[in-house]
Amino acid sequence: MTAAPLDQLVAHRLTITQLAVAEMRWLLHHRLLWLGAGATAAIAILYIRAYDEGYGQSASYIGAPMSVLPWAIVAFVVASRAGARDDPAGHPPFSPVTPLGQPDRMLGRAFGLALPVGVAAMLAIAVGVISRIEGGYWIGDAPFRTDTAQHPWIELAQMPLITFVLGGAGLALGRLVPRRALGIVTTIATVVLVLGLMGWWIWNSELPLHSAALHQTQPMRVDVPSSLARSDFPADWLMESPGQYEPRWGRMIVHHPTIFAHNFYLAALGIALCAIAMWTRTSRRVALGAAFVAAVAVATQVAIYPTIS
Repeated sequence: MTAAPLDQLVAHRLTITQLAVAEMRWLLHHRLLWLGAGATAAIAILYIRAYDEGYGQSASYIGAPMSVLPWAIVAFVVASRAGARDDPAGHPPFSPVTPLGQPDRMLGRAFGLALPVGVAAMLAIAVGVISRIEGGYWIGDAPFRTDTAQHPWIELAQMPLITFVLGGAGLALGRLVPRRALGIVTTIATVVLVLGLMGWWIWNSELPLHSAALHQTQPMRVDVPSSLARSDFPADWLMESPGQYEPRWGRMIVHHPTIFAHNFYLAALGIALCAIAMWTRTSRRVALGAAFVAAVAVATQVAIYPTIS
């Protein structure tokens, strides 16, 4: 590679970086994003400090990672506006005279998602640290119960990954939907998204929905066969007793292999959505490859779903 093309490549990368920084500054000044941050912080504190006696075992354990959802949903809305900025009827791009084309400008916006994703990562770290200081969460019913359960860090990693997925979805929506219809479509999509996430327990109740859920909850419940008596349960099992909704004992498992595979699913889905937002021949190939990885990750989760053993 000669000096001139190398200089052009370096200049191109620097320009993309500058566009990403400009996008992050734009996000920092968006009031709606910080409204979501406030809601997320309040929910996180509520779940970390709450005691589960009024809600049942695992309630706070499940709820603490869910605190990221208001932030991620607002990131989706804000990103949809950023994705539509190249529409002639919308806002002008940050650098109208730049030699970069629309795909490069969209790439800068995708890198700009580092801000909301980074904030979500900081929230995940805070949840992990504070919960460890507080002593942990309740999982299981006596005598097969613990009050010191902690989220593994790979599970908390789903908080920034969810933000990445919804940010990428917002960019894709803004890129593909005409500016004049964007407000209506974004409102409808946000309502559907909120209602879907409010029904998190439906997505996490059965396969394969549990494997493809945007927010996948742990611990996973595995029904105990009727042939297995209570006296047969090993002392180290965490168990949910029969109740109004579950007629049998169930083993509660924080399943690390499933969490790991689900992280791959979320990362691949986010990459696919950002690639769709760029909408070039190369990016469409990237989107197809990422979609394939996401499908494999879902299939892997179905295959390794835990059983009583």
